[in-house]
Amino acid sequence: LPARAQRGLPHATRDAVHGLRAGAVGAGGAAALVARAGAAVADAAARLAPGGPITVLAGPATNGAVGLAAAAVLAGAGREVAVVPVGPPRDPGAEAAARAAGAAVRPDPGAPGAVVVDAVLASGAVPPLEGAAVAAVRWLRRHDVPVLAVELPSGLGAASGPAGTCVSADATVALGLPLAACAVPAAQVFLGDLVVADLGLDTAAWAAAGITGVPDDLFAGGALVRLTEDAAGGDAGTPLQVD
Repeated sequence: LPARAQRGLPHATRDAVHGLRAGAVGAGGAAALVARAGAAVADAAARLAPGGPITVLAGPATNGAVGLAAAAVLAGAGREVAVVPVGPPRDPGAEAAARAAGAAVRPDPGAPGAVVVDAVLASGAVPPLEGAAVAAVRWLRRHDVPVLAVELPSGLGAASGPAGTCVSADATVALGLPLAACAVPAAQVFLGDLVVADLGLDTAAWAAAGITGVPDDLFAGGALVRLTEDAAGGDAGTPLQVD
């Protein structure tokens, strides 16, 4: 993947992300954002595991919807995908779409696939995790399998380090911009390789959410960009480092 120094990018706050999503909902573009994010996560998952089954842990909020969108893309491309709901989805249609594309939806995770997508909780969650999310993360930590986190590993706060049970990811796909937690030293060790995905948002959209300084050419080299230098986990040696 093309690489870029993390220190050259602004980091989004939880409020900015929620404001951006609220604006997208008002403009009728929330589904498009989720679809683009899901396609990016599917791309990263396929790079981490070129073959074998894929497990998606899908939480109840936006991250879960992104995980379900990724599952639909992967299943539609012929990959074997198992979706494990972690709480009822906010949009039942997203789960139905993943199932229609060929993904298996099951309550028991069983054995993990060649890679597990952690789409349980991220920017909207305040650690420590509780209930079904804790059970899912504890299940994941019992298995030695590559983990791809969506936005943040579950258990990290949007602006802080871990508190309680937390996923340790091999790679994390930030959505549009990295969150503030991605610059916190105590959190960086949980991120693995940090990549940022193009959501099709221009600088005006970010500015409306209070974020300035986003480079116009951030995604000139592709829809996924690996962030380097400040990301302590940037030397994890995953396939995301290979052009």
